[in-house]
Amino acid sequence: MAESNQSNKEAGGNQFNYTPISPEEQRAKQKQVIRGAVTLVAMIVVFVMIVVGFISYSIGYDAGKKSSKSNSVSAKSAGLEKSNTAQSSDDDSNSGISGEASEYQSPSKVGEGKIPDHFRGKEGAKVVAIEYADFTCPYCVRLATNLISVHDKYDKKVQFIYRHYNVGHTYSEVTSKIAEAAYLVGGEDAFWKAADQMYRDSTWMAGEYMNTDQLQDKIRQLADKAGLDSGAVVDKYNDSANNGIDEKIKRDRQLAQDSSVAGTPTWFINKKKVNSSASAITSTLEELTK
Repeated sequence: MAESNQSNKEAGGNQFNYTPISPEEQRAKQKQVIRGAVTLVAMIVVFVMIVVGFISYSIGYDAGKKSSKSNSVSAKSAGLEKSNTAQSSDDDSNSGISGEASEYQSPSKVGEGKIPDHFRGKEGAKVVAIEYADFTCPYCVRLATNLISVHDKYDKKVQFIYRHYNVGHTYSEVTSKIAEAAYLVGGEDAFWKAADQMYRDSTWMAGEYMNTDQLQDKIRQLADKAGLDSGAVVDKYNDSANNGIDEKIKRDRQLAQDSSVAGTPTWFINKKKVNSSASAITSTLEELTK
């Protein structure tokens, strides 16, 4: 019986045997558990971020497609699917008419004492070409150079009208005022002399901002090169608020906005917007003057 009890005790002892863990081992196990928990949390965070990112991308992509479609429809409805911005003159492969313009794309009628549209060519011609441009725009400079022969060729068949549309360069409005001041001094011929000279001397417009005295000297130099009375041009320039110059520039800007002009150069021929490349303008004029 004693042996049986002893056997049971040994069996019980083996069943509930417990080996004490040292403090070092206990701390090691705790660290291991903590590391495992941290790793698990990090994995969960990364997974959540991936899911959120994917959802955001999907939503953004879908919205982008919808926005693109909406913009395309808006552009078509406005007749501006192919935007006629300054860069349009880079592509001489474009040709033909791109869209209807507004009623404002005709020679404007102004009251007595106001500065009228400036034009060269044949007044009252059946073909009227209106250009919105900026003397400081490099694309306008290049296009003007490329169209010299075109103006000569169609001088008796087309009325070429110039209107100011300042694109915001440092000297955009300054150069418009110079051309208008020249007009007040010597009429249409003086206007075009000043315009052509500013296109030839366009590099000075890209320099640093000039103070008032430096600018006045530059205007005199430009007027002298154009064969104009430089002192008179400067005087008209300085009185732009009272002599109709500022009003003329403002009126041109309003006409441009009414016709959805968005950049320079922008051309309209017989009230239709034309891609502003030399080849497109030439081919359109050729067709309309047959």
